[in-house]
Amino acid sequence: MRQPLALRGALSLAGVADLALASSLGLGAVDRLMGGTPAQVPERYVSGSPAELLPLGVPQLLLHGRDDTLVPLQVAEKYRDTAAARGDRATLTVLDGLGHFELIDPGSAAWPAVRDGVQSMLA
Repeated sequence: MRQPLALRGALSLAGVADLALASSLGLGAVDRLMGGTPAQVPERYVSGSPAELLPLGVPQLLLHGRDDTLVPLQVAEKYRDTAAARGDRATLTVLDGLGHFELIDPGSAAWPAVRDGVQSMLA
């Protein structure tokens, strides 16, 4: 069997890194994506949620806007804590005054943090 590309790290940009938590917080898009709630289709959440796949064995950087109204900061905080508890090195950087979509906008104030995060994974 062919080995997949070796990862140097993972960078999350306001990611929904814990699907069960996001579902419990009322992020309806998660339940639609997964085809039901964690109680209805638990196997999908176990196999599809980044938090359930820990430990990853690579450094992880989570960037999240403090003012994100689409994905609560709580999701990134819990993921970071779970990753650390399972032996992974996960760092959360909270960007003040930024919401959800600024993280993917090269013209936003978030972009230097995104660029630096990518460069740190390549170093």
